[in-house]
Amino acid sequence: MYLTVRTLEQPNSEQGITCSVNGFYKNDSLGARFSPEPNTSNACFSYTLAGCIHQISNQFSEKFQLFLGSILHCEAYFITQPIAKTEEPWLISQAELEKEHGFKAAFGKAPDSEMHGFELAAPRDWNEEYQVVKAFPTDHLPQKIQRDRALHKIYSDFVEAATKGA
Repeated sequence: MYLTVRTLEQPNSEQGITCSVNGFYKNDSLGARFSPEPNTSNACFSYTLAGCIHQISNQFSEKFQLFLGSILHCEAYFITQPIAKTEEPWLISQAELEKEHGFKAAFGKAPDSEMHGFELAAPRDWNEEYQVVKAFPTDHLPQKIQRDRALHKIYSDFVEAATKGA
């Protein structure tokens, strides 16, 4: 892919950037003359687009750092762990079950000597936890995010416990 960039230092001048599988580099294009070859007089290379533009423009670096700082200072929720995709581990074949557990049995039956997924501790009250979290306030964005994270946690824990119990 080929990009055209205008920097803050030279807003009327366009510079070409080539995007390749190896990264980003300033190409030899000049105005209407297109050349995807790397620029040899003012070479720059980076694995990221921001890193390449940083090498071309000093003002971009300053503004980009301010922008990132303002986002991270005001909205810490932009940096979050991605929510894992829910898996259904109970959807496995008989062969996979035998391979994983080392026994031949009908689905859902394990040898009597093993207890899969059962804990001797007091069981959690899933409904109570769910109702408490559903009652969390949602007036502001941080409250909504906190509520959604708690709901996801309860859901994930419930699926894990149900899977172990099954």
